[in-house]
Amino acid sequence: MCELCGQYVILTDGDKNIRHFRHKISEKSKDCPERTFGSSVHMTYDAREYELPIRICNIADNQFDLELGLLYIPRSVLQAQEIQQVIIQPLGNEDTSYVYSFERLNLETITYVYIGNIPAPKYQLSVEGELKNFWPKYVRGIDRSGSIFVQKTGKKLPYGADVQIESSYFLLSAKRICFDSSDIEIEKICEKKILKDIWYIYKVKATAFTELVSNKFSKKITLPYGFMVSLSCQTKERYKPPEELSYV
Repeated sequence: MCELCGQYVILTDGDKNIRHFRHKISEKSKDCPERTFGSSVHMTYDAREYELPIRICNIADNQFDLELGLLYIPRSVLQAQEIQQVIIQPLGNEDTSYVYSFERLNLETITYVYIGNIPAPKYQLSVEGELKNFWPKYVRGIDRSGSIFVQKTGKKLPYGADVQIESSYFLLSAKRICFDSSDIEIEKICEKKILKDIWYIYKVKATAFTELVSNKFSKKITLPYGFMVSLSCQTKERYKPPEELSYV
């Protein structure tokens, strides 16, 4: 994830230059300042400082699935590993582990793998050797108060990312949501009982930037120009940033 523009980036294989992140040619927005400086700017990579993408898919009236995107790793690095698999463990809600062989990974792009249909606040990746330099040990998961996904791609937005007026998003939350504003379109499209909770998916779109929208969007999710989306009309607590993740 680019810290300047919030768009997903890819990690080069290092065959021609020092390994670095770069933007995709297919990106809709090409206004990121990093594009101006290009490869002349040295970029270092620490797996613990970046999050892997999560996306939502197969949404129905009472069903949805979650997938985790594993960054591309050079085949030579994968072949050098003694244990040829990655184990993904959702933390907090279920005991199921998801095991994937390296043969499952794409050669040049992100590989999305199934991580269940029970939202978890954090996911743990278990790998050995040099792979610890590519993938983080922990991935921030789904916030019970609400996580936002881009409707077109299904990808979850990172905390604090901006959304665009007139663009549609999915809001996944363990709380019932209600907005009282003509400038916010919201439609419940999924309701699913999971363990002791009921999870909801809403299709949400801000249709105008007004003071009313700014007031209603004041607690949880960052929108353009720094105002925030309120996820629940049932709570009055102040927004607190997610708990920092620890790494080993």
